[in-house]
Amino acid sequence: MTAGNFIPTVLICLALMAVGIRALRLRRIFHTRAVGTRPICIDVARDEKAQYKLPFEYEVEDGRTVRITSSGHEAPPVMRGEFVDIVYDPRRPDRYRWMSKIEEGKFSVPIMMALALTGLVVATVIYVTSR
Repeated sequence: MTAGNFIPTVLICLALMAVGIRALRLRRIFHTRAVGTRPICIDVARDEKAQYKLPFEYEVEDGRTVRITSSGHEAPPVMRGEFVDIVYDPRRPDRYRWMSKIEEGKFSVPIMMALALTGLVVATVIYVTSR
C-alpha cells in the first residue's frame, strides 16, 4: 500500500469513527431526556406514492399539543382514534421514536465503528509491512 492509498483510507476510517461517535452520543442524549406518551391517530391517508401517512397528536409536559406525521407505511399500523406508544425529546417535542422500533438499529452504529477500526488497523499493518 502506498502513501497515496493509505492516507485516504485512514481519513475515511476516521470519518466513519467520528460519525459513529456522534450518532452514539446523540442517541444517548435522546434516551436520557426522552419522555413517554401515547399520541392518538387523527387520520389515515395515502400519499401520492400510495403509502400511508398518519398524523398523530399528543400533549407535551407544558400543555402544548404537538402534531407529528408518520409516513411511508405500506399498511397502516393503527387506525384513526387508536393510540401508539412513543418517546419524544421534551426540548424538541417533534423529535420522537416509536417504542416498538426503539431497539431497531441498536447495533448498526457499533458495527460500522468496528468495521472502520478494523479497516484502520488492516490498512496500517499493510502500509507498515510494505515499506
